[in-house]
Amino acid sequence: MPTLLLSVLLACAPESAEHASAYQLNDLGDGIGGPKALARGGDYIIENDKMRFAILGARNSFGPGLYGGSLIDADVVREGLEYRNGHGNDRFVEMNPPVNLDISFITEETQVEILETDDDSAVIRVTAVGKPYLGILVPLRGLTPGKEPAVALVTDYIIRPGEPWLTLRTTATIVPKSGGMDGQTIGEFLPGLGGP
Repeated sequence: MPTLLLSVLLACAPESAEHASAYQLNDLGDGIGGPKALARGGDYIIENDKMRFAILGARNSFGPGLYGGSLIDADVVREGLEYRNGHGNDRFVEMNPPVNLDISFITEETQVEILETDDDSAVIRVTAVGKPYLGILVPLRGLTPGKEPAVALVTDYIIRPGEPWLTLRTTATIVPKSGGMDGQTIGEFLPGLGGP
């Protein structure tokens, strides 16, 4: 009888196997939760066995950022029933990966996507044209018309099994003045950088 009881208890123990995954948030119970948690339905979760992060989907930011595609929630994976169903301890506010004081201007759901990988990592990619983060930059850039470059930003949020951190890699590409993204620049990497 004691062997049977031990077997049942071990079968109920939480899994601690290393893993990584990314998915679109539909239910707040799957979110991180906490005093500063901002993730809502339509945003994205990227997590592994040690950490959980939320990426803003195609909506405006509630935090200091302006647009979607930013990192908005972060927490360690917490054991215990009291931390399940969106009751984590997020105290992170928001981070936008800037390039030349531009941030990704997200307007369409297709600009934030979950990539398939050949390894066990999970990757969320944000692809957009950069817009000035600070409103004061708009008139200042008007002082040198035609001289400031338009920038396409591709940010990969990458998490690997067992790693207690999230890797952010932003690739900036000069794009035509029209601001449109050239199909040849999307998904290309600068020399020396590999894929996700």
